[in-house]
Amino acid sequence: MKIFLKLDIDGKLNQEFVEAIRAETCRKMFCNWQGVMMGDGQIWFDNVYKGTGPWKLSIIGINNMLETESENLNAEETIEPDSETADGSVDELSMDEIEELLFGEW
Repeated sequence: MKIFLKLDIDGKLNQEFVEAIRAETCRKMFCNWQGVMMGDGQIWFDNVYKGTGPWKLSIIGINNMLETESENLNAEETIEPDSETADGSVDELSMDEIEELLFGEW
């Protein structure tokens, strides 16, 4: 969870998102051709190959992470990437980082 808290999101984490990730046991996780799902689809990850080097386990989707002021907002309106401040630290996680995310301090 620390990785998500590092994001500049002004303390607007969706509590349902937090609880779903906190409750994830990493046992019998749902997976299909799109990847592996954490929670109820809050986070998706899969092996990603970037053309050189080894395949890396990477987060490929984050859903409903932030509280929204309007139910009419879509994901693109809710979270907009900022290339000047983005450091890319969230798109690739090691298994140790995922374990820390699931079992670390909240």
